[in-house]
Amino acid sequence: SQQQHHHRTSVPKYVEALFHNYCKNIVREVTIRMCYLSPKYISSSLRKYFIANNDNMLKLDVLFALFPYLQKLRVTYEQNQGIVLTEKSYEYFLHFLDAQSTKHGFQFNELLIRPNDRKSQRIDPMIVKYSSKFEQYGVAIKKETNIYGEDYVCFEKSEPPTANYAYCAIL
Repeated sequence: SQQQHHHRTSVPKYVEALFHNYCKNIVREVTIRMCYLSPKYISSSLRKYFIANNDNMLKLDVLFALFPYLQKLRVTYEQNQGIVLTEKSYEYFLHFLDAQSTKHGFQFNELLIRPNDRKSQRIDPMIVKYSSKFEQYGVAIKKETNIYGEDYVCFEKSEPPTANYAYCAIL
């Protein structure tokens, strides 16, 4: 019967609550291995919830809804699967930051992406073009290279400026 089928596939409430608590209150860092979001491993009907059209960016609104206190997100490029960074990617992230800027509890610190080198626009010109736009949200863009010579684009929350206020110690 329908009732029995629902009972066999439902998750016990305490497991659901435990998982929800883990995602909401514990997880601060996530690494997305893009090879496991490829059509080889995941259906397109599920993949569409995580990856924007043409692989230009992860759907950050979904990830931050699942992990609301996420601070650091890493995205890999493996087995020819990765984010294709274009101007659309940078614009999407700017739009996301704008939408999040007024939300209480948004704690983003760093997004690190190893783009699909063959299809992505070069990192350096994108940094030149978009740095000032991201600075409006307190985010700096830089290129990092790992020990294997692979380039990453890093979006990092800037430290609050210290020159705008004075520190006074009263003894």
